[in-house]
Parts: sequence; C-alpha cells; structure tokens
Amino acid sequence: MTETQPPLAASEPVRQPSATSRRTAVRADVVVPMDTENRVIEDGVVVFEDGRILAVEPASEVDTTGIDCIRLSGHMLLPGLINCHTHIPGSSAFRGILEDGQDAFYKTALTAERHLGEEEAYRFALLGAVECLSSGFTFVNEHYHHGEFVTRAISETGLRAHVAHTVTDVDLSYIYDRGWEFDHALGDRNVEAALALFDKWHGAGDGRIHVRLGAHAPDTCSPELLRRLRDLGAERGIGHHLHAAQTPREKERLASAYNRTAVELLDEVGLLGPDTILAHVKTATAEDHRRLGETRTAIAHAPKSVLKSGMFPLVEELYSSGAPVGWATDWITMDPFDAMRLAVYGARLTAGRVFLPAYEALSHFTREAAVAMRMDHAIGSLESGKRADIVAIDLEQPHLAPALDPVGAVVYNGSGRDVTHVWVDGEMMIEDRRAIRVDERALIADARRLATRLWDVSGMRSIRPARPACLCCG
Repeated sequence: MTETQPPLAASEPVRQPSATSRRTAVRADVVVPMDTENRVIEDGVVVFEDGRILAVEPASEVDTTGIDCIRLSGHMLLPGLINCHTHIPGSSAFRGILEDGQDAFYKTALTAERHLGEEEAYRFALLGAVECLSSGFTFVNEHYHHGEFVTRAISETGLRAHVAHTVTDVDLSYIYDRGWEFDHALGDRNVEAALALFDKWHGAGDGRIHVRLGAHAPDTCSPELLRRLRDLGAERGIGHHLHAAQTPREKERLASAYNRTAVELLDEVGLLGPDTILAHVKTATAEDHRRLGETRTAIAHAPKSVLKSGMFPLVEELYSSGAPVGWATDWITMDPFDAMRLAVYGARLTAGRVFLPAYEALSHFTREAAVAMRMDHAIGSLESGKRADIVAIDLEQPHLAPALDPVGAVVYNGSGRDVTHVWVDGEMMIEDRRAIRVDERALIADARRLATRLWDVSGMRSIRPARPACLCCG
C-alpha cells in the first residue's frame, strides 16, 4: 500500500490562541516524558497553552511567573496512554460474562450483539470511554458496530480517538450457528455507514476524532469486500483497522477456503502497509511476522484477551520483525497497568527469558503505541510542540511507595485506580479521580439497566455458572 500522510497531520486544525487562553504549568515530584532521551525528571514541570506543550523541564529551570500553576505533590506525570485496539461498548456490555465460557466470543458475545441497539451502544460507549480516561488512556483506537453512536459518546467524554464502524459481509450474530455466509447487501450497508462516519466525524472534536475503515477480519469479510475497502482507503486517504490471526477457528476457515493465512490473504488483497493496524495476530507464523515487518504493518497486541484465550503470539518474532507494536486492552477491563504486566509476564513465559523491562513496557502504551498509530508527531511523549495529553499518578500509596524506581514501581505495582488527573489537549477531563464531563453515577445506573435488559433478551443470564460447592464441606 502506498504510504500516506498520518491522518492527524492531514486534517488537524490550526489553532489560534483564544482571548481567554492562559499558560498552565503542572508540577509533580517525577515527570517521565517518554522522550528519545529517556529522561526521568525529579521535581519536574510540564507547561502548556492552547492544547500544546511548551516545555518539559526541572522546576528549577522554569519561570512560572504569571502562569496558572497546579502542584501535585507525591505524583508522577506521564504522557497520555494510547490504547491501540478497543471495543468500549462491548467492554461494558459483557463485563465478566465471557471469561469462563467455551468458545464464548462466537457463541455468546457475537450472538448477543444482535440485541444491542443504538441506545445500548451509545450508553455502553460512554461508560467505556470514562473507564478509559479514568485509567489513564487519552487515546483509543475503537472498532465497533453503530459507529455513529459510539463516536458521539467518545467525543462527548473528551477522549482522543481513531474510530471505525465495523464492516463485514457476514452476519456476525449468526456465525456460530450458520458459519460464514457472505451477504453482499450487508457489506454494502456497512460500507455506506463507514463512509458516512468518515464524512461526518473525521477531524471533529477540535481535531481529536479521526476515522478509519474497519474491516472486521479476513474470515468475516469476502476478498471482494477487502479489495473494495483497500481502494476506498487509497482514494480517500483513510487508514485501516481490523482483526487478523485472532482465533484457531479463523485460521482453519482461511486455510480451508483460500489455502492462506490471515496475513497472506491480507497481503494478497493489498491491505498490508503502514496505514493498517492489525489486532491480535496471535496465530501468525514466523513468515507472517516477516511480511508484517517488511510492509511496516502495525500490530495491536492485546495481552489480556490473548492470555484469556490460552494463546500467546510468537514473541521473539513479534518484537523483532520491525513492525510497530502498540499494546491494547481489547474489550476487557481498561486497566493499562494490569495489561502491561500481563504483556511482560506472558512474553517472558513464552520466550523463556527475561526481556521487556519496565521502561520498554511503558513505551508500548506511549511512544511505541504512537508510532503504531502513526501519531508520534502529535502524542506518545511529553515534548515541546506535541499535544498536551497528560496523566498524573498518585505515588504516595502503600503499593507504590517507596518509589525509588518510579517507572518500575508503576509498571509492576500500579493500577488504573492510581490515576488522579488527566488532561487531553490541555483540558482537564479527570480531576481527583472523577470525570468532569459525565455524571458517573447516572451513567453506571443506565448501564446496569441496559445490561440487564440485554442479558434477559439474549439469554446471557442462562450461561452464568452455578456457584461451586465449597471444597472443604461439599
């Protein structure tokens, strides 16, 4: 695929200082910019104005006269974390339901989604977006049905995002029962919805929202549909976000139907390249990884969903192929620090050696993730000229103190619940662990009501296992 300009650079609006604009300085005990110098600044300051970072330096080197100053004692500042593959409505709708089921993705989740409508998608996306922000994510790469309503929810919470309306010509809600039956009319409707989403939302939210084309996967899209999306992306300068090499069922289907792996088929139809990010690739072969590296196709590695399924990718090839690798939560709990540990421990267990140290692990949710998303010109590190996406973490807690190595302490012991403040484009979205734009209590109540209704109409309540007998007394 021909390399195109990164989406944000292509359409980011030129911002003029507002009449009420003031510079702001956030000072903390530790600042970890995740820049190319790998600095860790004790008693540091991040200065920003009109959504852009002006300086990241030790406090002793910054004149804060006339600047609005926020002093966060006992805190660490990080760049906003980047979640390279999410389904935030699904995270809320299926929380804790799919973990123990056999073939639960196809049998339960996809089947239940036929009952998930626009209101549910919107409300569940609001809850998922707030969960992401509260956990330290300032950017999500989202892929789901009802793209218009999911995007609206994301925009309202203030998240930065790439969004994609799921495009497929297989009815996913019936795939467990009927298998792969291509419906070209369904594909046409999904393409129309995807293009309408692009026309309405690309560059919206003061430039925070961007749209990609979201083919579901190479087994749930016909080759003809994949080629059509390839051509539309090239014509209109739209990137791609899809699943690939994600399940043994997909692998068997592609081998039977096309005698190809997922990566081979995507290469054949012209969908590999730097404008594409592939989620999972856990069944990819060594040759597949070589192709991904050669084409600079980005990978979104989601360690929680990978380990939940009992599978892990070829880690040596994953990190050595040359393909950019960002980490993701998929649609499981949006805690980045939990995901970091699972990524590190899963990789070490699979490789049989110690690698992926703490700083490198953090980079896969910051600087390296920004490279994977082709957003490293704007986010992923705290540097002058980049967007003021900033996260504050409370270090003065028993499970983090004494933070002699603050990066190691946070990566190996931290939690999304340690995040106290979040800024996106210099605007505070989380203050003292509370979302500013959304009434969380009302949102949780709405989600409970809608989830209960979804469980009832879809039959999900019947899959919940009975409570096991006590091991000691039967």
